[in-house]
Amino acid sequence: MRRYASFIGTSNNSDLLNDPTGSRRFLCVEIDGDINFRKPVNYPQLYAQAVHALLHDEVYWFTRQEEQQTTRRNMAFQKMDIEEQLFLRYFDTPEADEEGEWMMAIEIFGTLRDLSRIGLGNKRCNMFGRILKKHCRVTKSCSQGTLYWVRKR
Repeated sequence: MRRYASFIGTSNNSDLLNDPTGSRRFLCVEIDGDINFRKPVNYPQLYAQAVHALLHDEVYWFTRQEEQQTTRRNMAFQKMDIEEQLFLRYFDTPEADEEGEWMMAIEIFGTLRDLSRIGLGNKRCNMFGRILKKHCRVTKSCSQGTLYWVRKR
């Protein structure tokens, strides 16, 4: 079958996912106890179960709902860029019926730069829209681009 790959890995850091849009492909778990290495994995049985599932047309992919659940669970393992940390520090994302103002991504980015006094480079602004898309529930399109409904803290 095409495009099958799996791997397992460990890390001493909990913030190991870089791209929130791709995190649905990872099943992150935090181990809070010792792992028993003494009892070997029964690989022939494991492979037999996998082959049986495939031969009997069992679903081997996530449904849309399962992808969303996995992405939510993986949020605890997501790296948070400085821009995202600053946005969450200085802005709220109100509902449409709550007090707020329409701002473009570049305006919000500039406000973060001014308020934090951190030299956020213009190249970092390109990916800032992803952060806003992730957090802002209310948006609208206009001739200048996307506007985000936000409230300064």
